[in-house]
Order: sequence, then C-alpha cells, then structure tokens
Amino acid sequence: MAEEAHQEGNALYKAGQFAQSEQFYEKAASLNPKEPKHTSNLSAALYEQGKYTECISAVFKSWRVLKSQSTMDRIPFPPDADALAIKFVLRFSKANVNNFFKGLTSLHTPELEDDVARDIEKYATLERGLPVDAKVKEMTAVWNRWQAIKDRCSRHTDTECRKELQEAKRRLRALRIYKFAADPTLEHYTFGHDEIHSLLDRVDAETDEFSPRIETLDERHRSRLSYLFGGSGDARHVFGTLIDIVHKLHDASGFESTRVHLTLIDIHPATLARNLVIFALIHRISLSEDDVEKLELQTTLFYLYLGLAIPEYCNEIFMNVAKTLAIALSPGGAGLPAWLHVNERSAEAIVEVLQYWSTPLNKSTQTLMEMHKNFSSRKRGQTMFSQFPETFTTESDQDMRTEDVIYDCLQVLLPPKPLLHRHPELAGLVSSYLTAAPNTISAATEEVWKNWRPNPTLFDRNSTEHPLFSSVQGYPQVTMDPYQTLNTLMSFNLRINPRWNPPYGVIAFSIVSAFFENVVGAILKIGNNLRIEVVLEDAISGLPRLFAGDLGERPSDFPVTFNRIWLSNVPDYTNGILNEAVYVLPHHAAVSKDIQMTLSNCLLNTTAFASFYDFCYNYTLLGIEELPQFLGCGLFLRRDGSLYQEIIALMPLPLPLPLEELAPKAKLYKWLSHLLLCILCNGNPLPPLRRVDLPNNLNSLFRLLVHLEKVGFPSHWLGEFVQMIVTDSLITSMKPYLGRLPIPPSAGMNTTSPRKVHLGSWKAELEVILATVGPALPFPVDIPTEYPSFEDIRTYKAIVKAIDLRKHPFFRAWAPLSSPFVMTAGLIFYKPNAKVDAEGLAHHVSMILEGDPELSAVQTQIMLCAEKVDLRKGEIEWRISRKWYEKMKEEEWKMAVYRTDLAIATTEPLSAEKWLEVS
Repeated sequence: MAEEAHQEGNALYKAGQFAQSEQFYEKAASLNPKEPKHTSNLSAALYEQGKYTECISAVFKSWRVLKSQSTMDRIPFPPDADALAIKFVLRFSKANVNNFFKGLTSLHTPELEDDVARDIEKYATLERGLPVDAKVKEMTAVWNRWQAIKDRCSRHTDTECRKELQEAKRRLRALRIYKFAADPTLEHYTFGHDEIHSLLDRVDAETDEFSPRIETLDERHRSRLSYLFGGSGDARHVFGTLIDIVHKLHDASGFESTRVHLTLIDIHPATLARNLVIFALIHRISLSEDDVEKLELQTTLFYLYLGLAIPEYCNEIFMNVAKTLAIALSPGGAGLPAWLHVNERSAEAIVEVLQYWSTPLNKSTQTLMEMHKNFSSRKRGQTMFSQFPETFTTESDQDMRTEDVIYDCLQVLLPPKPLLHRHPELAGLVSSYLTAAPNTISAATEEVWKNWRPNPTLFDRNSTEHPLFSSVQGYPQVTMDPYQTLNTLMSFNLRINPRWNPPYGVIAFSIVSAFFENVVGAILKIGNNLRIEVVLEDAISGLPRLFAGDLGERPSDFPVTFNRIWLSNVPDYTNGILNEAVYVLPHHAAVSKDIQMTLSNCLLNTTAFASFYDFCYNYTLLGIEELPQFLGCGLFLRRDGSLYQEIIALMPLPLPLPLEELAPKAKLYKWLSHLLLCILCNGNPLPPLRRVDLPNNLNSLFRLLVHLEKVGFPSHWLGEFVQMIVTDSLITSMKPYLGRLPIPPSAGMNTTSPRKVHLGSWKAELEVILATVGPALPFPVDIPTEYPSFEDIRTYKAIVKAIDLRKHPFFRAWAPLSSPFVMTAGLIFYKPNAKVDAEGLAHHVSMILEGDPELSAVQTQIMLCAEKVDLRKGEIEWRISRKWYEKMKEEEWKMAVYRTDLAIATTEPLSAEKWLEVS
C-alpha cells in the first residue's frame, strides 16, 4: 500500500501536480514511516510548492529515519556518498536560502540546537577524496552559499540588517520602469473629453453585477470609503464620485460616520495646479454670503473649466486664488481648506505653476481665439436638446440658440445675465443678433479680444512654449470644444435630478453652475469627514512609493488601499494591463469583489485593436483567460460596446493563489522569456491614431518578478529564471516580435526550435539592477563574484549632439512616427568596428540576441534604463559600474542614443573620454 501511494505520488510529481503528490507521499510515509524515501520525496514536493519551512521539517524527519535505519544495519552514518543524504543536504540548504530571501528566516534569532542540523553540517563539510561526484559538488556549492549568507549576517546587527533591506526595497520602488522619451517635455492636457464616471457606478449597465451598492455597506465600511483617481485630468470623475456618494447616502442612517478619502495623482504639475484652483474656488463659493461675490466666483469657475478666454474680472479673481494657493503651499504657509491636502514632495513643482499664473500672462486673446475659430456649436448636434426634461421652457430654448450663435461668432460662452451688462458690446450683440449689422459683431469681437484674457490654466512654462506642441508657439492647441464638456455635465445633472431646469437663463452657465453647486453641497454635507489628497507622480509605478512614504510622510489616517481606482486612459501610455496588475491592483481594500477593481478606458489608440483580447495580449502577452494564472487578477468585460466606449475593469484576486491555480513552471518560463525578448527588442508602431508603444524597460521585468512571488509562484522558480539571464544560458523557443504593433495573439505561437538567446550585451545594465536591488528581491540569485557591489555603481553624464532625423534617408517612410515625446530611447555602447556603427547596431538588436557572428564580433552593451535623456538639451545620464567605465575608456568605446521603435541612432557617437562622472 505504501509503495503504491509512493508511485502515485511520483507520477503526480512528474506531471507537475505537486500539491496532489504531497498528499500521496504523506500517505506513503504514514503507512511505512521507516522508509526514508517517502519523506524524502515529500520534502521535494513541498520544496517545489515553495513550502520551504515544511520542506526543512520533512528533511529532518527523513534524516532521522535514514539515521535510524543505518544504526539498525550497523552501517556508519552518514555514508560518504549516500544519494539520499546528498539530496537532504541540498534541499535543506536551498530551502533555507529561499526562506531567507522571502524574509521568513531571521539569522539574528538564536538557532535551536538540533542533532539533525549538526549531522547535516558535518556531512556537508566532510573532507572527500577526488574525484568529487557532480551531485556532491552541487550540494557543496549550495551549502557554501547558505553559510556565506549566515556569515555575512553575523557581521552586522539585526537593526543594521533591517535597515539595509529597507533601503534596498526603497531603491527597488524607485527604479524607473519606462524608457525615456527623446524629449521629456510633458504635454499639458487641459479639458477632459470623456463621460463622467462615478466610481459608484455599476460596471455593467445592464446587470447588477459588480455594483458597489455603498448604501448597503455597514457603518464600519462606510467610515473608510477611499477612491483613487490616476491621471486626474480636469477632476470631472472626482466631482462625479463625490456628488454620487452624497446622492446615494444622504438619507442613510449613520451618515455622520461616513468618511470619504479621494486621492488625485497626476504626472503634470499644471494639471494639479488647475484642479487646486478649482477646489479653492469651490471652497470660496461654499463660504460666500454675498450674492454678487458668489456669482463672480461661479462665473470664474465656469470660464476656467471650459472657456478659451475669461473676462478680466474673472482673471483678477483667478490670479488672486493662484497667488493665495502658492503662498499656502510654500514652506511655512497655511490657508488650504481643511479637507484639502497636497503631498509635501509635490508642492514645489505645483507652486511654480501657480506663481506663473499669479501675474498677468503676456498672451494675446486674439491669437488664441483665431487659432480655434473652427470651434462651432454645430458640433453639439441635437444631443443637448434631447436631454432636457419636458419642463424645459421655450424661453430657455431661445437662450440656448442665442448662445450658439454668439459662440459661433466669438468663440466665447455667455456670462450669466446679471453680469452681461459688464460687457456692453457683447450685450448689444445678444439683444440684436438676429438683425445685427457687421459692425455690431466686429465691436463685440473687439471687446472680447481687448477686455478678455486667455484662460491662464491652458498655459504652462514648458509645453505651451514648445514649438512641437502647437501651430503657434507659446499658445496651446486645444482639441476639445466646450460643448463636449457641457453635454457630459448636462447628462450628470439630469442623472442626479431628472427634472432639473436651468435657473440662470444662460444655458451653458446654468449647466456648469448646477454641477458645481452639487459639488459644493456634497463637500458641505460630508464636512470634516472629507479628505482630498493631491499627488504629483506617475499614477502607475508611483503608487508603491507614495504608500511606502518615499514621497514624504502622509498623515497616519490616510489610506494605503482603496475601494476603487480610476485610471482614465493612463494605461495607454504606461504598458497597459501588465503594469496595472503589478503596481495598482495591490492597493485595493479587501471589501468585496463587487467593489474592489481598477477601472480605465482606451482613448489614445482605440482603432489599433481589433478586440479586447488583442488589447490585453499586446501588453501582457497573455490571453484574458490566462490573467488569473499568471498575474493573479481577472478582467471583466461588458458584452457589447466598442473598445472606445468600454470601461476596462481589472479585479484583484486573493493572493497568494494556490500553486495548482497558477501556470506550471514550463509555461511560466516560456511567458517570461517572451516578455524579456519583447522588452529588449520592440516591434514597429503604426502612425497615429493607431500608434501603440511598449515603454517598459529591463527594470520592469524585475518589478514583475517581485509581484509574481506575491501571486504565489515559488521563489526558487523565479530565482532560477533570473539565474539563466545572469549566466547567459537562457534557452527558449520564443522570439521577439518584430512586426507592426500591436503584438497579435498569434505571436505567442510563432516559435522556433529551442535555442540559446545571447544576453551578454545587456550585462552592464543587469549588473546595475542586481547591485541596486539585489537584497530586496524575494528570491535567490547567485550573483557572480565579478559583479559590482552597489558602492561600485556610478552615474555618468554626457553632452551629445542629436541627429536631425529629417535628413535621414528613410525619414519620409517613418516621418509620422518620429515624435520625440514617446518613450523609446535606449543607449548603445560599443567598441568601434570598421564594419558596424551605431546605426547598424540599433537596426539589428534582434540579431544581437540571436548571436549573429558579425555582430557578436563587436563588443556592445545596450541600456534601456537610462537616468536621463533630453536630446533637446543634449543631456544624457546613465549608471554603470566603474569597472565597465574604465574598460570602455581604455578601449575607446563610443556611445549613442537610439530609438527602439525606429531602430535608428538619434545622436552622433560620443567617445568615452568625453563622458563625465556625476556621482
């Protein structure tokens, strides 16, 4: 019976069903406890599942059985080359090493005296004659590694050990996971252009599935409602969620215990500065007791939110608000509303924008308006008319048509009627537009050009001054006219109050004011239980840094997990679902599956994807059905609607998952190999609006591996994969995708015979990564002795000369792809060769991977993880070991920047003698 159970366990073990094999080995051991092979194989099954502590216990039990058996047979124990004893020592050492890197073993806690541990040490350190068996060599190597770890820990205290680990984890979180763009200038997106999404909405409008139903939550859960908005834009979704919370809960018992926390995170300081101004205006409106003052504040908010130009009196209010905010956010400042908190590390950059806005901008209203003279009310069509309730009056209908005509003439929306007299020429046009003479229109136009000011929030010091962001340098190219925003605000107003009727006569102003009155009402209703947090950071990779305190200290009562997260179309720019799963999903609160999810949409390149399946595969190299078994998450899709209209809902699963629910080791390695190759060598994008980019660099692979350990993959699986990269011994049938992006699902089937891929050209970068974050990795990697320590890594910089791409012989072929703002910059270092230059290397990265003899003859190192790339200024920075630098300088290497999408060099080669050490 025991032998049958053992054989069944063997069959399951060979099939990779380790949990099931564990059960049969346990049965065999219980039936025949005197046979050491049962517990030996049990320890193997436990090890393969990542159950390292249990594995060590099974090894100890096996050792005692083996020792007892030898005593009974009067055989010296342990024999010099006993196969089982060698396995026990090997498994004991490996399990201890993995436990250490997982943080499950502290070497600063006194070890318990154990006879088996002493026996194992004696056996591992026996003096053995030559020749030494290969298995004994492996055992000795792993044992020595375990002892080296123990020796190293013995040289510092527990406090020092923890500090070193925490610092390594901080460096891991700080790793930049994207390649740089040739020009790092960030475009300032001003007006939103999607429907308002309340994070309390059902994901599937046709069913109740995944409906948050916060009104059914108990007081404990309602006391910690938390929502995060990444890529916050004009904060329309923040406002919509805030209104919806009060709308759904205002009659609920115990509302006074409801606490709401909203975090806004965006990468552009001007976007956040604009939202802070909006928040400040809302706060002033809530406090105002003077009708005229309140109307002026509402009018300022109205024009800032959707106008190209604003009246002079509104501009004065705006500058005062911007100046007050800048002072409040400066060191030692005060005066923010109690419900508003700005991250301390974010304040400086935001203050710079506010100070820029605090004084009159030297910008022409005429120039800005003439740039957008094609904006027209006719783009609205009949959408707004059809939304009004039956109570909508004929007078209001006439007001709307008046506004449309005025807007088509002047590109401005009308102020509320009580303030119209401040604009006499405009008022004259309003009263006579049906019969207005040309001079009346000209006078109104002149009044707007002279007495109105460009909306300051459309400008910043960087992007609006950049010659490539607009047809007129120094002025923004606005792509969304106000009617799109008016329509979405109107829809939301009617959702909250289906019988809403414009109270102000002027339709556009009424729509915006009613929306923000609801916002003011929600803020007052929640009162002291509201907190809005504003953070300047990447909305994807920046989240772990924010919640770990790397971006400055946060109040202790601020959440680190959220009920729901909205990312807008940020994933379009940040490697999509893959990075969402790694960096965002871990920050969901454990409430219920109907609530915890990350929502986003695809707006940048919708037409590039034939289906959701293609969208998912391009970024993850996985099918939708494979996401749970690799990334530990699920993807919910509605049954209808185009990709443009869809909400993409990514849901975390409870981690870690049982190993039997995860991909087997061979499939994991196949997928990781494919990801690695597609990171190192990208395909070619299509022109906008179908352009898809893959911005991830080699750092991102290591961040992914750390996540996979949390998903439930055994740490030794992950360590062994990295070990193959380190030793340049990776063998795979997968190929990098070199066709037109997006990567189609068929790429996963386009394989070759298993062959070695040549990773030696990425060794210098790999050394930097492992030296920087090695101690923080939750899996062991045997780092070669010649690899540098963290102290050996230095930062170098160079001033390079960018190549004018317009002079490239193939420029016409890829001109639409030549934007300098996409994250595609890498660095190539090479020892000059008469046959191959930087352009040739950039064009044949895939052949370097395949070990092409001619390219292999050129000493080359490639980096995707630069510290800085700014070809507009000609500034490059990177990190490399001092040893590599000295070698490159001595051998007169050169460096050039290249583009991974176009496979071309973009700077003239610069010799190593001109590189400078920064730190």
